[in-house]
Amino acid sequence: MPHAKAITERESVRIPLAVLIIITAGCLIAPPARPGELCPLNRSENPHDLSLGLDYFKGYLSDAGAIVASPLSWRGEEWLKFSAVVAVTFVISSEEDDVQSWVQKSRNDDTDMVAQYTGPAGSGKYVLPALVGLYGYGRIAGRDRAERTALLGMESVILSGFFTNAVKYLTHKHRPGHAYGNDVSWNGPGLSHADLSFPSGHSTCSFAVATVVALEYGDNSLVPPLAYCAATLAALSRVNDNAHWMSDIILGSAIGHFTARAIVSRHGGGPASRVSLVPAARSGGMSLALCLEF
Repeated sequence: MPHAKAITERESVRIPLAVLIIITAGCLIAPPARPGELCPLNRSENPHDLSLGLDYFKGYLSDAGAIVASPLSWRGEEWLKFSAVVAVTFVISSEEDDVQSWVQKSRNDDTDMVAQYTGPAGSGKYVLPALVGLYGYGRIAGRDRAERTALLGMESVILSGFFTNAVKYLTHKHRPGHAYGNDVSWNGPGLSHADLSFPSGHSTCSFAVATVVALEYGDNSLVPPLAYCAATLAALSRVNDNAHWMSDIILGSAIGHFTARAIVSRHGGGPASRVSLVPAARSGGMSLALCLEF
């Protein structure tokens, strides 16, 4: 696909900086949760007893039910996070055309190359076989954490994918480009397989896996940033490739992330992160404060 216009020298400097800021935000905005801290869900009776079998697949139903019912027990913090996701999605969607036009105008060979190599991290046809391979490695090598991560990752991908597809069929949002140009239109509920842009399934999948990996291997300070960087790049690749709007990847990423956190929490949780972003009130509005625990 030819690029709309050649970027100016000033833009060529701005674009990598903007992408770097977005990637950094993706690494920091989703810190691992302490077990049960952010998702007050009833946990399994044997949270650490996770093995492949009939009970594992039955757990999909109980976990899905608990996640759907969890808003009934949310506290102020959970509602604040939910409101923040909705607000950001709404604000971005109100500027959808301008954001998409800027991204496509800024698109170049470098962004296409990054998208080409990171995009598969959000595709189920690559992610699920990789998780199966990780599970096999864990079983053969006796690596319990690898086995557990694979099982939690598979459940997170499947359940978050279900939630994302439910929203897709309720909204039927047009994709950018293709037959509609940059027409941001919504067809509403239906069973058609066309116009399923909102939210992004690739973003959901990439953040579902990244969150599980970050939580399960949170004792290694390098793993969470790398996992979230990969997920952020995979999500951004969908906007770069003109396959999704920016609001699509924001909501898709949030669904994948919070679904995975809830599932990990129900199965015993992972190590707590020392880094977090906390909403803070300031004169003139709200801000996010970066906190580091010592």
